[in-house]
Amino acid sequence: MHSTCKICPQLFDNNCSALPVTIFSQFLKWIFSKDFNLKMHAAAVYFFLLGFVLAFASAATNQMIETLEESIPTRHVPRTDQNCQDPTSSELFQTSTNGDAVHVQTSASDFTELVKENVAIVDKTAFIGLALTGNRFKLITRPRRFGKTTNLSMLEAFLRKDSLVTSQNLFANYNITKEPAFEHVRRNHQNQYAVFHFSFLSFASKRTGSKFESAFLLYIQTVLFGYVGKYNTTIDSREKLWIERLCFQQKIDSLTPLLMGYKTLIESLRTKGYKIAVLVDEYDAPILNIIDQGTRTLEAGKDLTNSELYLVTLELMREFYLFFFKDGIKPSPDKGILVGISYLAKTSLFSDLSNFEEFTIFNDQTFNSLFGFTKIEVDDLIIKSKTQLKYKDFDEWYDGYKFGDASLFNPFSVLSAIKRNKFETFWGQTGSIKVFKSLICYSGRIGILHIHLLLSGHALEKTIEKDLVIEDLFKKEETYWSLLAQAGYLNAVKTKKDDVFELRIPNKEVKDYIKKAFAPELRKEQEEYDKFLETFKGLQNGNESNQNGSKSIQEYLNIHYNSPSPYFHLDLNESMERFGKDLETLLTGVPKDKMVSDIFTENRQEIYEALVITNDTIIIIDLVKVDAITNDTAPEQHLPTFKNHSTVLEKLKASKYYKIGIWIWKGIEKIAVEVMVDLIKSHM
Repeated sequence: MHSTCKICPQLFDNNCSALPVTIFSQFLKWIFSKDFNLKMHAAAVYFFLLGFVLAFASAATNQMIETLEESIPTRHVPRTDQNCQDPTSSELFQTSTNGDAVHVQTSASDFTELVKENVAIVDKTAFIGLALTGNRFKLITRPRRFGKTTNLSMLEAFLRKDSLVTSQNLFANYNITKEPAFEHVRRNHQNQYAVFHFSFLSFASKRTGSKFESAFLLYIQTVLFGYVGKYNTTIDSREKLWIERLCFQQKIDSLTPLLMGYKTLIESLRTKGYKIAVLVDEYDAPILNIIDQGTRTLEAGKDLTNSELYLVTLELMREFYLFFFKDGIKPSPDKGILVGISYLAKTSLFSDLSNFEEFTIFNDQTFNSLFGFTKIEVDDLIIKSKTQLKYKDFDEWYDGYKFGDASLFNPFSVLSAIKRNKFETFWGQTGSIKVFKSLICYSGRIGILHIHLLLSGHALEKTIEKDLVIEDLFKKEETYWSLLAQAGYLNAVKTKKDDVFELRIPNKEVKDYIKKAFAPELRKEQEEYDKFLETFKGLQNGNESNQNGSKSIQEYLNIHYNSPSPYFHLDLNESMERFGKDLETLLTGVPKDKMVSDIFTENRQEIYEALVITNDTIIIIDLVKVDAITNDTAPEQHLPTFKNHSTVLEKLKASKYYKIGIWIWKGIEKIAVEVMVDLIKSHM
């Protein structure tokens, strides 16, 4: 077989002795020979041409299905300890026998092709064993470029009942074959399935509902056409003809008949002894497209849930998933694996599907090290590739992700750096990352302030909505942070508080990308925020007057509280806790040794109070919501007096004590703010 031939093996069972061109040329010679009679041989001509087209369409569709979206190196060093009890650990295999550097690949994600080309890879085949153990339906989320597509391709090659795959013995030297712990997986699953593999990324970027529907139906039709060609010998001739007519229809107006085509094919395959697996790559890509397009529709004052794109996408996705995983196929598929970026289990997309077990970046202790590279794997890659790049630089640029108890590197970026022999922001070049760029822009100047604080090295504690609800995608701050963490912009580490995570930018690669992507917005916000910080620094240093301090803080808060943002918008109906958390974020950059806060009630007035403490200065900040402030009312009457704090402050032994009172109330078309700064005690 020609080394460059990728379609011939699928058509001729790895035998290129009869190439398609040769066959077709022989066919033409027969047509023009004296033995040919059109009337007698019309049927033969029809079926030859149909079979020829189907065979090529099948091969082409297989290539399309196996999208080249992610790259993970995947071949390992044979285990020296055959009794090793950790089937998820991995080492690198030196594919060269003469001491040459191993070959790394970043442009392909087809596991079979990677093995054929002797690409050096990290053995993640333990994913197969764990994916096929336990609940038969699993949903796994990871950021883009973390190996989801390659792992699904690897799983498909393991499951597929295909004489070519079996004869190649693709998994001979891998953990899934060598580990005794996976013997039951090999016995019950290997090469026993018809695998229906979908990828939703290629058609998901449509801007209108009608365009999305057309692209989606065409994709489902094309994939069905390919599988009919692949399994044409297993289908009854009458059923095959019906499905082929369906596939040749120029315009399909409904998903239902196409799904019936899949049902007919699957039922036929089952009668031939096939088990059924359904794999969906980038399952949430259409929903992320709604986010991208929603930043435009909502800016125009429209409700996301009333948009044509939202309604059409949701209806089609629900019909697809309900068919394959609930009511459409009886019995249901033997295995179903969905992978994507975000977890949408509580949305209306999955409201009727409770049979999926989810494994997200927030809760996964099963697949934690099987997406991304561990420190040991990066060390091995550096040695085996003979790169001159240093580990400490890989650590600075691409490490910093935490999934479960595993600390991980971005695999695509590590491989790209080795291949190009330099460090840069490879991850940020990914197309779907732009979706989240528009999301950050949409968050407004308050969202940009948060990004500025994160870029400055601060960690933010935020509540995260782990189960995304489509209707809340543009409404809740918790959803915003969840999306950014799941996309890989942020590393999220669980705190002791329920659903509260410590958020940080994971590494230099992401930091550099964000700085470049939002340079103008960040520059403007930094200038304003620095003025706010200078006021506090001036108070702490004793060179800021009370009057100037009051004015500077009041001006900044007036802008802050009245900056439009769907995620961070505050109104007076919000709880005092929400206002307090917002104020704590603003105080993140203020120099301090410690900050403590509390909410209490005094004279039936709810007050949020924070103490910003340094060695010799304490700033007491009290925030109060009031009905209104007029010339006849004294704002300070709503705040605790200095006596209320004297016992605590005496123990702290600071030299200066400031009190900042912040009053907010409903003004004309906006939140009104008044601030008073007072040096309440010096040298106590």
